[in-house]
Amino acid sequence: QREDLAAKERAELAVLDEFLPEPYSASQVEALVRTAIQTTQAASVKDLGRVIQAVDADPARVTKAQLAQAAKQLLATP
Repeated sequence: QREDLAAKERAELAVLDEFLPEPYSASQVEALVRTAIQTTQAASVKDLGRVIQAVDADPARVTKAQLAQAAKQLLATP
């Protein structure tokens, strides 16, 4: 019954997808965070805030939560 509305929504979504930037892959996020860790000389999770601030990334392509998760994992491993 509502297939007409669903088709309209799918068409609108396709148009929006053309304009949105592609999100960073997990390996790209890790590389960005590794660079920030080296730049800030972060040694532990206590330095998490400095690391996230040092990441030079497009906020439309990666969230702060994704950066924090990657940074926590990298800073927790020796």
